[in-house]
Amino acid sequence: MLAELAEQIDPVRLCSLAVGAKTPEIQRLGFLLDPAGQPRLADPLLRVLSAKRYRPVPLAPDAPRGDARAVSPWRIIPNEGVDVDAVVGYALRLGSAVTVARVGHFLEQHREELLFDSEQLAELRRHAPRQPRYLDPARTAGRLARGWNLVVPEEVAQRRWEELRQYIGADSGEPEAIGEPWPMEE
Repeated sequence: MLAELAEQIDPVRLCSLAVGAKTPEIQRLGFLLDPAGQPRLADPLLRVLSAKRYRPVPLAPDAPRGDARAVSPWRIIPNEGVDVDAVVGYALRLGSAVTVARVGHFLEQHREELLFDSEQLAELRRHAPRQPRYLDPARTAGRLARGWNLVVPEEVAQRRWEELRQYIGADSGEPEAIGEPWPMEE
């Protein structure tokens, strides 16, 4: 869902809006865009933040903080979980195979953090596109995510943009669902 909304956002305008925004708002938006595979939007927000001094803030300001540590570089305390059933149901209701593949790929890459049933992935996989489609609407070359028929940009496939690994202790290997390089569409 966030990936579909992000397609409509101009990074230059977002950056100019961020300059005047409150620091915690920039942190929260960047935290949400980063794992959604939107470095073209998250990176400018990080540059805006780098010019400021900022402290850890909870993702959901009104929810209890819990005992979670702040996630760098956004310094967000992830104090609210994700309702995976609601996300899966919404993606299926949209009726877009590409959206289903994007959501499914994201969930698969974050299954350890989100702790959900693999049956939910299987349900999404049944509705994935039959032909390869691009994660990035700009049709950036990348690797084919098997099972999703989704061409994922290299920086997303390699999870180069993700600094969460150092906090959760995950291995640094390439996700097993990502295959051979896929050429850019002419």
